[in-house]
Amino acid sequence: MKTLLLASVTAFALFATAPGFASTSTSDLLADGGDFVITNEGRQLADGGDFVVTNEGRQIADGGDYIVTNEGRQIADGGDFVVTNEARQLADGGDFVVTNEARQLADGGDYVVTNEDRQIADGGDYIVTNEGRQIADGGDYIVTNEGRQIADGSDYIVTNEGRQIADGGDYIVTDEARQLADGGDYVVTNEGRQIADGGDYIVTNEGRQIADGGDYVVTNEGRQIADGGDYIVTNEGRQIADGGDYVVTNEGRQIADGGDYIVTNEGRQIADGGDYIVTNEGRQLA
Repeated sequence: MKTLLLASVTAFALFATAPGFASTSTSDLLADGGDFVITNEGRQLADGGDFVVTNEGRQIADGGDYIVTNEGRQIADGGDFVVTNEARQLADGGDFVVTNEARQLADGGDYVVTNEDRQIADGGDYIVTNEGRQIADGGDYIVTNEGRQIADGSDYIVTNEGRQIADGGDYIVTDEARQLADGGDYVVTNEGRQIADGGDYIVTNEGRQIADGGDYVVTNEGRQIADGGDYIVTNEGRQIADGGDYVVTNEGRQIADGGDYIVTNEGRQIADGGDYIVTNEGRQLA
């Protein structure tokens, strides 16, 4: 691990001398191999192709997909989208355009978002009026006032107080945001708990998940415990893989037992095998 860190620091020292990039501290690593490099303060700098993140967590694509300038704004240099100041998205190519105040405006076809975060489909999928409500002009669903969803076609209907009620088959949500499947997939009782009537999973009280079929079992306090193979989560929301992918110790840290990555204390990621290393303060160091 020390050898990996020293090699990465050396790579960063060479890369940081390139014109146009701000100098960083020696504790920052830069990926010399391809996908991305994260400097100090959790910034990503791609030396190879996908994207570059400068200071203050901004993304700047050096290759094609997108560029993020200061203040966390995205600006596409290639085609998909452009984000100006104040985290607004502006499509230069086709899919969507976001103006000021984080509103989306489709210039091409899918949807248009006006002011106040409302979505208005100019093409067919859905329309969102004021107060963040969705109203489908084409068929899928309609959202009335107070953020409730009401399907005009078949999939589901949401009444007042944000509850979902399926008129067609998938699921029904009663009062207090509880889900009740009328058809087969799952049933959610009171207090937001999920209880599968068909096979996938059962959630008891206090939002815990308990698989009745095979995938995973969640005990009390929202912890996940795999009964079948994928992963096991112990108390305090920690993940511990029983099969191979990763192991999370106490305080929500990830530690790979098999190969992908290892996260030490304070939620930092440290790759034991190859992809990336995260040091203290949640920064990524390739």
